[in-house]
Amino acid sequence: MRVWGDEAVVYHEATGDTHMLGPAATQLLLALQQLDPMALDDLVECVSLPYRESVEVILAQLCSLELVEALPC
Repeated sequence: MRVWGDEAVVYHEATGDTHMLGPAATQLLLALQQLDPMALDDLVECVSLPYRESVEVILAQLCSLELVEALPC
């Protein structure tokens, strides 16, 4: 993952795809890289206020790109 400002580019080795991430997705992915698996409510606290309402949608998009995976509770 390469970060420029508040955006990032991620190369997925398994699929060979490169993805451009916006500010909210970049914040989420950076938080997940630095922390142990966490509950959704805790993850919401890691992102800036303007993006908090979009966390579930962004996580679903990151899951569909196979950049993150949901773990059972």
